[in-house]
Amino acid sequence: MSADAAPPLPDEVFRSRVDAWLVVMIVAITVVPLVILMTVQPSRADLGAGAAVIIAVAAMALVLLLFAWTYRSTSYLLTDAALIIRCGPLNWHVAYRDITGVAKTSNPMSSAALSLRRLEIRYGERRYVLISPPDRDAFIAALRRRAPDLEVQT
Repeated sequence: MSADAAPPLPDEVFRSRVDAWLVVMIVAITVVPLVILMTVQPSRADLGAGAAVIIAVAAMALVLLLFAWTYRSTSYLLTDAALIIRCGPLNWHVAYRDITGVAKTSNPMSSAALSLRRLEIRYGERRYVLISPPDRDAFIAALRRRAPDLEVQT
């Protein structure tokens, strides 16, 4: 390492901001149909009703487990060389040299964000990912320490 080179910055982790309405919506979408299924009394002649309830409960449990995994794992890691975005089973590795800009947005497109208070990270040729750190300004400042030439739109 040369005398004028700065030491590497420590890794920083930002969890995703979580909108309460999103949690309520996901739980309602999975629990309400389950409650309805459980309150409907099938006739004794309908032998397939029990199997249908079991399949529905299993499917809803899988949806809730996927949401819980996403809820607990969604985070944004700033390492020395790249931004690593984790969201349930999905991961993005974006090298700082590829990031062309960042902008505050409330774009509702599906992404690694559990809130509509988002940042759009642009990289490569016309690619982007949406994230939702709890403090967007602190995240931008941390990103700028690693990518000083970053174009920031507010």
